[in-house]
Amino acid sequence: TKMASEMEELAQLKGKLWYHIEMILQDIESQDKNVKITHSKKYINALMEVVLVRLQDLTSDLEQFSEHDTGRSVKQIQLEDLKLYLRNSPHLRDVILPGRK
Repeated sequence: TKMASEMEELAQLKGKLWYHIEMILQDIESQDKNVKITHSKKYINALMEVVLVRLQDLTSDLEQFSEHDTGRSVKQIQLEDLKLYLRNSPHLRDVILPGRK
């Protein structure tokens, strides 16, 4: 069913987020031996949930941006929508859209 498929996709996304967050924490620790990061599974899980909520907010906002422009023939998210969303986050914009201002 559609609901089971969505739940499966969400579980996969959470698993991927968990993995990447753990890799980022390990990478930070390996880059600077003076930094000792200790993190529990609860910490990674909480951080993963925060990231997931932000991704859901991003998705919702981008969908609303794409629907707002009534001059478009096709209602889909465009690069300009993402640029608009990231306008107040220059560092994140540079990471997601390198070389584009």
